[in-house]
Amino acid sequence: MSYTKLLLSIVLVFLSFMLTDCLIHGNILMSSYNETASLWRSQNDMKLGLIQLVNFLISITICLSYVYFVTDKTLKNTLLYVFTIGFVMGISSGYITYATMPITNFIALTWFFGIITQKLIAGLILYFFYKKTV
Repeated sequence: MSYTKLLLSIVLVFLSFMLTDCLIHGNILMSSYNETASLWRSQNDMKLGLIQLVNFLISITICLSYVYFVTDKTLKNTLLYVFTIGFVMGISSGYITYATMPITNFIALTWFFGIITQKLIAGLILYFFYKKTV
């Protein structure tokens, strides 16, 4: 295993999470967040460093588990692997929160599909780095 390849894939997956978070939360959901402002911390009170730390730890976990546990690194297997992770994370983030907090279905649905999309992008990055060469 190349540690340089692993580190680069972790950084790129993390950056893809940051960029898609900006798109999802800063653009797509911003008006919904404003409509439900009483549910959220103010911008000044948000723990952005903690959010980034968690995203970085998720990036490390996804990349390491992919490298060590996905033995046949085909595009199909890679996308199935990250889709499964995205589905589990998305359903819990979106719909367990929807069940326990008064967020809108649009927020829950966007979190669900947004997280799946993030993980599929991560999968494409991983596939690019680790695909089989003939």
